[in-house]
Amino acid sequence: MYVGNLRARLNTIRVKWCAKVLLNDWIDQVGGPDCAGALLSEKPRTVMSWYRFDRAPSLRTAGRIVRLTAGAVDYNGIYGPWAAVLAERDGVAA
Repeated sequence: MYVGNLRARLNTIRVKWCAKVLLNDWIDQVGGPDCAGALLSEKPRTVMSWYRFDRAPSLRTAGRIVRLTAGAVDYNGIYGPWAAVLAERDGVAA
């Protein structure tokens, strides 16, 4: 897909959002790691590592996600699930 087509699709999807969205839900809505990676100028493998909670996006990348989604995905939608997964992996109640 061309990035121009992805941006048009993103604008269409953005209209449907009325509540905050989790990062993984947004990745699914834009068409998966390949499309999300193209929109963010990231490798699909990198996006997939966020999706599987292997790595968290950097603060700079998180800021790009928030701006690209016009705030539909916010920092809580990016790092909230990540914190819960880390707590579960460490055996700590979140």
